Amino acid sequence: MENGNRVAQVQALNLLNKFSPKCNGLEVAFPGISVEEFKDSLIKMIENPSEITQSSHPICGITTALKVVAILDPVALVKMAAQLFANGVYQPKSFLVSKIKTSKSLTVEQERFGLSPAEFVLQTSIKAFYNPITGYANKPKTVLNNWQGITMPYQIKQFLTGYFRIQLIPAKTFLHSIRDIQKHLSSGNQIIAWTSWNQFKNPGGKFKITQQHYVLIKELKQVDKKIYLTIDNPKNRKQTEEFIFPDDKSFYKAIIGIYPFVKRK
Repeated sequence: MENGNRVAQVQALNLLNKFSPKCNGLEVAFPGISVEEFKDSLIKMIENPSEITQSSHPICGITTALKVVAILDPVALVKMAAQLFANGVYQPKSFLVSKIKTSKSLTVEQERFGLSPAEFVLQTSIKAFYNPITGYANKPKTVLNNWQGITMPYQIKQFLTGYFRIQLIPAKTFLHSIRDIQKHLSSGNQIIAWTSWNQFKNPGGKFKITQQHYVLIKELKQVDKKIYLTIDNPKNRKQTEEFIFPDDKSFYKAIIGIYPFVKRK
């Protein structure tokens, strides 16, 4: 982690250590989660952003976005998580963005299906907020799990740039080249990639509309015709995963779009 980000990380952890919720009622908004287990799990998110996971939930877009926040603006992430946990509402300072309100059905949810307490509070609340019609009613491993309430790229951009000190770097979103991506990586930008996951796992295969997935691009290199791509995959808590594409054509089929972000000064 770069020095600037490391300073922000320390500030976030210091703020979290002082966390003592003052609630509207007699208890926190998520009574099934203790203050200590919430704090401990949020500390892990701040210390190890790469380990933030979606588990079996259909929240890859939100999860990937929160990885970016944990790296670029961890102090704001702690404040958002603390307010959602304590009061069920995050009230941003700016009147230009809406407050995020936790769904009642989530506050009484007991089964987290592989999410830590802080991951559950943040990710499912934000997912339901951005999908008010479909909400977050389905359970992992149910029929609609892979598709219900898909988070679109514009929602991720609005979330990151509206609620945090993060800005989107102008990029060739859909007409990117390998060199473009490498340039962003060398500049220290955090790159979210919207992918065709089926073509990721099966280069040259057919596009499947229900097999779209968000990841963070960590490293990219080309040796002869082969493309070597290292990603941070929100599906699990592994540090990184590497994929090899036989040529640039199969690579471009797998990467639908890229969105580079950096901390706003």
